[in-house]
Amino acid sequence: MNEQERRWQDTLRSLEADVDPITARRLTDIRRTVLAAPAPRRFGHGSWLPPVVGMAIAAALSFWALGPHVLVTPDPMGGSTQPGMDAAELYDQLDFYSWLADTDLDATKG
Repeated sequence: MNEQERRWQDTLRSLEADVDPITARRLTDIRRTVLAAPAPRRFGHGSWLPPVVGMAIAAALSFWALGPHVLVTPDPMGGSTQPGMDAAELYDQLDFYSWLADTDLDATKG
């Protein structure tokens, strides 16, 4: 506690000593009433639980309904780009496209 806080605390204690008995009794009664009342719940589970459960159910249903359509993407070359594609197949396709990019087809037709 720094010096300024000590001065404020001393000032408040001196003012507290000057409070008349009727006001002190009223303040004590108000304090007891407030402390006896149940504290309001700040973050009740009822406020966020239904929307979260609803969103989880909606996400699960959409994955279930759209899952087969989302997992398979048509390949313009007629193949399939399923997530289970072999790494060797993928590298073969990349190798072909790399060769095609490096080859000048117009020069060979010429």
